[in-house]
Amino acid sequence: MKRSKELTRYLRTQGVLNGSKAEILKAKRAFRKRYQKNWAKNYRQHRHEIRFMLCKAEYQRFKDKCQGQITPTKLAKDLVIGYSLGQDFIPNKETLVTVLRNLGLAINGLYGEGDIQRVTKQLEQAEAQLMNYLKPKN
Repeated sequence: MKRSKELTRYLRTQGVLNGSKAEILKAKRAFRKRYQKNWAKNYRQHRHEIRFMLCKAEYQRFKDKCQGQITPTKLAKDLVIGYSLGQDFIPNKETLVTVLRNLGLAINGLYGEGDIQRVTKQLEQAEAQLMNYLKPKN
């Protein structure tokens, strides 16, 4: 069984190492409480937290907006960091990159010797993807 040297030292300094089980248990609980308090204090010194509360309805709407593609915590973090850097948050960026690629192919087809029907199809496809992306989701 693994034993904590710190715990043993603490029990010895409290004078309960050879005491009753109840005294040892009480001292162990006090040690654990002190240990956790010190750990949290040290942890907070190195990491910064922002905490806010949402009611159930607000959280549910927020979770619904994530659509299973991103966790609510990650979305909140991305929004805060993006705002602090002056950047706009773009959800589903990969979809927009695909639309941009299709538009680029269509534009290249217009300036090159591309088939006008193929270019038209690429433009229509890009338009459909963009409309689907911008469609409000309930």
